[in-house]
Amino acid sequence: MRRFVTGLLILLVVAVEYSTAADSRVERQMTPEIIEEAIRMGSTEKVKPYKAIFGSSQPCYYSTPFIRVALAAQDAKRNYKPFTAADVTEDLIAPELHVYAEAHEVRTLRSPLKRGEVRDAIGVTAVVVARKKAKEPDNVIQPLRTLAVPVSVKNLFGAVFEATGMTAAFPIDALDNDREIRVVYTNGKERAFRFEGIGRVR
Repeated sequence: MRRFVTGLLILLVVAVEYSTAADSRVERQMTPEIIEEAIRMGSTEKVKPYKAIFGSSQPCYYSTPFIRVALAAQDAKRNYKPFTAADVTEDLIAPELHVYAEAHEVRTLRSPLKRGEVRDAIGVTAVVVARKKAKEPDNVIQPLRTLAVPVSVKNLFGAVFEATGMTAAFPIDALDNDREIRVVYTNGKERAFRFEGIGRVR
């Protein structure tokens, strides 16, 4: 019994250390050395914003200061432009979590003749970060600011549907294993997206 308890304690200690290490990977302060590392990554590797998942539906995305710099460097390389530390703006390295919640299409499923045809577009009305399963306002983090992202989609019959996605900025400490992104849509529905692979996030 004593061996079992000792082994369990070791596992718990390892789990706590792993969790702490995972959280500490997020670069909260972008020093010149870390900025150069992010630029090298964006210039030599394929990088994408991080995903936040809700079942099998369309994910939303988020970024940290490190990955924003890497993405900017990658974009510059694709457009045959130089990118150095002098091109890194305050917006890129601000200690913020940026969440990108997209408007999405609604497609016809029942009609055999129109199956898969776009019949509507649903926009975003709110984005918050909250403790998992929490309902109290005290456990909800409101964005520092938001930016509307209008989109329009057209179906095969020429009908155009317009909706608005949203980019929301939060303090970087909002990124946590115990939290989730909640997105409220114009149809009144809400989805809770979990941070994917947070232990690998920088």
